[in-house]
Amino acid sequence: FSYSFSTQNNETTVAITNNGDSDVMLTGAINASYGNVAVVNDSQGDGTGNIYSTERTITTRNLVARATGDIGSSTGALTTSLIQWSGVSGTILHPELTLTAGGDLYANITGLDRDDNDDEQFRARVRDLTGAGTVDIRFNSVEQISTSTSSASVLLQAVSVDKAVDITANTASGNDFA
Repeated sequence: FSYSFSTQNNETTVAITNNGDSDVMLTGAINASYGNVAVVNDSQGDGTGNIYSTERTITTRNLVARATGDIGSSTGALTTSLIQWSGVSGTILHPELTLTAGGDLYANITGLDRDDNDDEQFRARVRDLTGAGTVDIRFNSVEQISTSTSSASVLLQAVSVDKAVDITANTASGNDFA
């Protein structure tokens, strides 16, 4: 008799897509810690096409949120924890973020560092931040979930806004988005 098992973390994809004339309301936590989350609202109805959140957290390595209307609101930002972790081969897998709104964009982003590589800092790649209205993005501290004491940075590849911009990096204990 012999057996084997795998201890690797498999990537999970959670995809929420709305093509109807309505909004997407996220009322519970989404946990795809080692994977990808895509929330897309391509609604073309009047006053619809929004992605709203009740302050629940999306926990993932990669997030894509795209809406023809707003993402989040001034009273309920889209709250996300982006995770960096070590893959099976020991390679550090950095998180990626894409937020594209045809209206306002409100997001609250926190980093979770789950790799055990003391030499590797937390890095999140922001592929796109686009909003046609108010853009209010909060990059909060990185929480260390391993023995590492790394620092953090964010690579901004594209930021596109048509109105006021408020991008804030909160500072605390040296492990912050920069």
